Amino acid sequence: MERKERAALSPDSLGTGNTGLDDVLAGGLTRNRLYVLEGAPGSGKTTLALQFLMEGAALGESVLYVTLSETESELQGVAESHGWDLRGISVREMLPSADSLQPDEQYTMFHMAGADVEVAYDGPQALQKVAAFRPRIAVLDLGMPGMSGLDVARRIRESKTADDCTLIALTGWGQESDRELTRDAGFADHLTKPVDFQEMQAVLIRLG
Repeated sequence: MERKERAALSPDSLGTGNTGLDDVLAGGLTRNRLYVLEGAPGSGKTTLALQFLMEGAALGESVLYVTLSETESELQGVAESHGWDLRGISVREMLPSADSLQPDEQYTMFHMAGADVEVAYDGPQALQKVAAFRPRIAVLDLGMPGMSGLDVARRIRESKTADDCTLIALTGWGQESDRELTRDAGFADHLTKPVDFQEMQAVLIRLG
């Protein structure tokens, strides 16, 4: 994707990487301030963050993306779907370790739905669990450590180990381009965090 011409910026302004937004902001963001971006899941917060960092990288600045959920490979996949190049952007993954995950707290909604649950704490373990237990439904968090949910889904489909397993994507990404990625990887449904019990139960009933 060819990037649009940057809006004219004053010396005190910082471009967002989105020329339309820079115009609305009368030239961009004021420098040397902290900004908090709020919005519903899928509203484009991460997309704007990547645009902002790409703008800085294009100007030769040192930029850092700290991710609390998606893996670096997942961010790369989303960037590629937009035709973006993330070279020059350093990514620091701050994903929870397997030891920090509490099954009784994290997977209560699945037990409430009356399902027999097997838990995997990273991508490679998810592959092993699917091959060993052949579940009817697998819910894959796209930001799993070790291997992204997208890569796990592709490996499952390529290996033919669980052709009858229905895959559900769980992610903080909710734009149509993100849904296209999960569809292409073999997912039957795409849930955007946060997911409540009623929503998860409805999907399990529909796909189960």
